[in-house]
Amino acid sequence: MAARRRILIADRDVAFAATLKQAIERSGLYQATVAGSAAIALDAQAAAPFDLAILDLGLEDLQGAELIRALRRQQPDLRIIVSPRDPDFNPEELAALDIQGVLRRPVAFAELPALIAAALVRSPSPPARPPRTETVIRAARQLQSITLEAGAEAALLTETGELVAHTGQLPREEVEALAALVTEGWRENGGAPIGNEAQVRFVRLKPDGPDYLLYSAPVINNAVLSLVFHADTPLSVIRGQARRISERLRHAPEAEAEPSAAGQPVAGLGQVVPPLEVIEPGWEREVEAPARPAERPRRPQAPPEERPAPALPTSADPLAEARRTGHSVYNLSYALVWLPRFPTTQLVGDLAERLTELIQEIARGYGWEARYLEVQPEYVHVVIAAGPGDAAAAVVETFKRLTTETIFAEFPRLRQRHLAGQLWAEDYLALAASTPLTPDQVRRYIAYARQPHPGL
Repeated sequence: MAARRRILIADRDVAFAATLKQAIERSGLYQATVAGSAAIALDAQAAAPFDLAILDLGLEDLQGAELIRALRRQQPDLRIIVSPRDPDFNPEELAALDIQGVLRRPVAFAELPALIAAALVRSPSPPARPPRTETVIRAARQLQSITLEAGAEAALLTETGELVAHTGQLPREEVEALAALVTEGWRENGGAPIGNEAQVRFVRLKPDGPDYLLYSAPVINNAVLSLVFHADTPLSVIRGQARRISERLRHAPEAEAEPSAAGQPVAGLGQVVPPLEVIEPGWEREVEAPARPAERPRRPQAPPEERPAPALPTSADPLAEARRTGHSVYNLSYALVWLPRFPTTQLVGDLAERLTELIQEIARGYGWEARYLEVQPEYVHVVIAAGPGDAAAAVVETFKRLTTETIFAEFPRLRQRHLAGQLWAEDYLALAASTPLTPDQVRRYIAYARQPHPGL
């Protein structure tokens, strides 16, 4: 028996959504899930993808086009039927968002099966990709020689999520997996880098394989250079190599644009370039690669440093920073502090940077506002503005759960140290406050949480 297609119903009218779910599931072809808010809908989609979403355009926490974009950022191929409450709604208003159908209210349930079937056969149009620029093509042809100079295990060039060229010791399937990881890091921006932002993550491509450090940074327009090194290579060395290589790629000479006699197509490039997957004989004589020691030194651990906390804007008027929905005005915020499960786990370097990014992404995804955020070696401290229905316990547990999943996936060394699968301590501090705690207050809480029965 074929698996039932999965349909997401996001509607603030729970009674209507329940009736719609029954009508959809009556045929036995579909399995429907009901979400009463955009946050719940996004959480359900993150847990498992859907084939189709039927969306109320009047959800309180995220409305109309914003909700459609948020769902498509998580799942670009999601088919969408909108269910407007305005009888005069014009589908042309959302034409740019590529919707697959409109469910008018009141609903004619007899027409529902045909509407769903038609929507499921209409795939969202993939975004048009611009042609490769000559600069990117020349950069691809430079990739092999400069990878040898850098001493990297592999290098790849991607553009808006598409693999352009690669070279090095890794097989093609592993390179494609790396390209997918790079794209995932900038998923909300269509696989293109954001400004001069760089990605640093630890990856393991095989269950029994070595750990690698993947460093990715923008080089030309939306093109991204990614270098793969052994995990114990100092990050300062990698960043220095990446800067030099990026500068060289940006100024690749015009002469490099001529294809060689041994040229062959490279995935996604559409142009003839020298073969990059296998190093040609003679490269070793022409370019002297840096020698590698038989045993690599352990990656030096930077001493924990107290980073300066960001400034927090304040206002004497509580309505100045109030947030609004269709039926309420509110200004509710919590000061939250939580700690790593083990005191020996230090939130420094790449880990601290990634946690900062993740917490900001999670807050945006749930419609919260991170008004203050600091990741220090011993703790995370956030002042978060949430909604009236968001309890402090639910907010902090959401941050803990989602950061744990991503950090363990990107930093395998941490998963090995936390065999129980828990990155964070069970305790946390939550206060109704719009300003951050003082360093002394945070230290008092840490002493309380790390000792059996201290006085706070």
